[in-house]
Amino acid sequence: MYSLVRGFGVLADALNAVRSRSVDYVRPSDDFPDFATRSALQSFPFESTRPFLDLAGHSRERVIEGLNEVEATLDAEQLSRVRNDYSHYRRTSPELVAMEATLESVGRAVRAIENLGFGLNLCTPSTETTDQWGRRSITFVGPRSLTHVFARPSSLEWVGLPSLRSRQYLVRSAAFDDANEVLRFERRYDGEYATLWDSYPRPRKKSAPTIDGTIEPHPLGA
Repeated sequence: MYSLVRGFGVLADALNAVRSRSVDYVRPSDDFPDFATRSALQSFPFESTRPFLDLAGHSRERVIEGLNEVEATLDAEQLSRVRNDYSHYRRTSPELVAMEATLESVGRAVRAIENLGFGLNLCTPSTETTDQWGRRSITFVGPRSLTHVFARPSSLEWVGLPSLRSRQYLVRSAAFDDANEVLRFERRYDGEYATLWDSYPRPRKKSAPTIDGTIEPHPLGA
């Protein structure tokens, strides 16, 4: 339990270290897509090999502060102590108070994790509206009525982020400088097993007709 809680603080320290050595992670200009230098309407934000460094300044701060806040809210020592004492739980007043306080802390931490986008909570496109000038707003809905709205047009439409038609993970605290855009990822499973079941189920192939016009039975009897 301690390792789980401490991990949020460790990640915050690691991101701070990356930020302090940003010059070490500058992306080579040869790796930039062609549109990065040819279009004034579309931009390429990933000028570093570490996406964290390409977020808006306030977002970098929010991510690090959020990780530290989650660790502090959970209070690893108190959480571990209550968990270890649970097998000897006797419903005394002090134990009830400790249990209630711990559960409230866990609840606050879970809500913070979801709001910041640190959890694996799939968000689904819900509604889309268009105004008289053709500007669109696409709303995504997540757990416990969490919402996030994307605006179109955007200067990041050519970057290669997932389509706004698909379900995806939204790291809501990791925002760029444009139109509510955030780091987001589709859920995918790579590997031999995923390849084996790719595009399943496939429609069954029709059998070739015989000379008399009837359909030959499937060789396996299916």
